[in-house]
Amino acid sequence: LYLQDKFEYEGMIATLGLRMDYSHAGGQWYNFYDNPYSIAFTEEGFENIQNILEQEQTDHKITFSPRLAIAFPITINSKLYFNYGHFRQLPLPDDLYLIRSNSYTGDITRIGNPNAALQKTVAYELGYEQNLFNQLLVRAAGYYKDITLQPQLVTYENFDKSVNYDRTEPTNYEDIRGFEITLNKNRGSWIRGFVNYTYMVSTFGYFGYGFYSENPTEQRQYERETDYYYQNKPKPRPYARANIDLISPRNYGPDFMGIKPLANWRFNFLANWKAGRFQTWVGGGSVPGVYANLQWVDDWNVDIRLSKMFDLKEFGTLEFFLDVNNLFNYKYMTNYGFVDVNDRNAYFKSLHLPSDTESLDQFTYTNIPGEDRPGSYRDPGVAYVPIVIINSPDDNDRSERWMYYDQSNGQYYWWDAQNQSFYQDNARTEQVLDDKAYIDMPNLEYFTFLNPRSFFWGIRFSFNL
Repeated sequence: LYLQDKFEYEGMIATLGLRMDYSHAGGQWYNFYDNPYSIAFTEEGFENIQNILEQEQTDHKITFSPRLAIAFPITINSKLYFNYGHFRQLPLPDDLYLIRSNSYTGDITRIGNPNAALQKTVAYELGYEQNLFNQLLVRAAGYYKDITLQPQLVTYENFDKSVNYDRTEPTNYEDIRGFEITLNKNRGSWIRGFVNYTYMVSTFGYFGYGFYSENPTEQRQYERETDYYYQNKPKPRPYARANIDLISPRNYGPDFMGIKPLANWRFNFLANWKAGRFQTWVGGGSVPGVYANLQWVDDWNVDIRLSKMFDLKEFGTLEFFLDVNNLFNYKYMTNYGFVDVNDRNAYFKSLHLPSDTESLDQFTYTNIPGEDRPGSYRDPGVAYVPIVIINSPDDNDRSERWMYYDQSNGQYYWWDAQNQSFYQDNARTEQVLDDKAYIDMPNLEYFTFLNPRSFFWGIRFSFNL
């Protein structure tokens, strides 16, 4: 149910509302909250769960969510506005109803919770809008979202570990805050679209623990060692988007046998950029205090659509279109190309990370300085040239195919097997560095890049009835 009213006073506009949400999962559910380690979750008990656990009617939940929106006109072409509201969200069906058992042992491994509280979001937004030339709208806004009661899987385990399952509980919280600016043009015969830049930061964490054991000793040890309840503070990843439409007017250009060849063309340009994700890396394993010290390459993508529409008068319209996804064939590495952790570590260790990389002095291997970031890659067809670090140019175990880096002077060398000596070949070295031939790529090459440039074309008929 929703109630809303609108107030206007000397140009100020306020909208007040109150929403009531009623949620009921329906039916009955097992009552195991007083004994989460019940034998009903074991292999033997699951077959008789109906007799072991009592069933109760699921809860009827009623929540009230206030809403407020206020706009203050500053001039005839500008306004300041403020939005505030509470929002509720239903969990996924798996979080409500799922009962999953192990196909081999028969014991329960996960169970839903239809009585869990609904996820709650409290959102604030303060913004400014400016009309430019009656053609463009500039919008700048700051926002904050407080999200609580998000569903999270919590593990329960009994003394002998015959009970070990995950239960859905509303224990996750998240704070999202950010700023965005948008330039929008939604009118005009030739060009329309928008450009947006968003800077957003989020933190999240959990109430309580992610594991509960019936064994007090094991539980106390977990509570001493876990960092589960620590607040996670990811670094910001700003992003930008542009969606531009170039449109030729419906009756533009000369008429040729009843057809206007230059009319009804549309070219759509959709571009996205997002700062690269962060990665914790010290050479394998972890070091206390080191978190998110590497950043992957930025994400870029451009899609286009070209279409031409023909007006078939009383019959309708005929449209030809061409879509090109990933126009510039940008390549972004996935995590699916690594065979195992050794393959993944080999890739990271082959990168030439910048010398100012955070916590570089705590790495468990020697990094060759460069300009690489996770996501840098060696092009297909470029032969792999390993780079071996040497302390001085007189070590053993040499190959003419390898390139060598002397850490003492920062120089690269090649090996002459006939003369049993090192030499420098600047042209060959520059070629290896330019081609990034030294990067040890993931072994599952066919899973490394999953977003190739693709073309789609088609015909669309729209009939008038």
